Amino acid sequence: MAWAPGTKRIHIALPNQGWISVGVACWKGQAIQAALTEHENELIFNVEPIKPYDSAVNHYARVCVDDDADFLVLCDADNAPSICPLQLIDADLDIVGCPTPIKHGDNIIWNVATHDDVGDRWIYSGVSDGLVEVDAVG
Repeated sequence: MAWAPGTKRIHIALPNQGWISVGVACWKGQAIQAALTEHENELIFNVEPIKPYDSAVNHYARVCVDDDADFLVLCDADNAPSICPLQLIDADLDIVGCPTPIKHGDNIIWNVATHDDVGDRWIYSGVSDGLVEVDAVG
């Protein structure tokens, strides 16, 4: 399938077990609106429920590769991204993760970690401004 030169094909996949949270559904609507009004990119949404989760992620990745798309954005069905990951497309990075805040007792931690090779342990990162390089986002 041909598309306009300079246009990026972006697959947005929502791996799910048959339901999508209201926040994610609203984010999907905002992404569509932004694509129609602010960007020249083509968005392709994949929301079919596939179990288990790992199979869904592999399926969506294969669909993206087979379609010769430029980017694959995976968004959990239960947590809407705190920022729209489509804003990061122009950074042209291989992998971008948008962390989710997790309540842990009276504290909030972010599911972002770096690996300490010397101590062979994971160190959870705090909040930072802008893009940072980490080893895991989950």
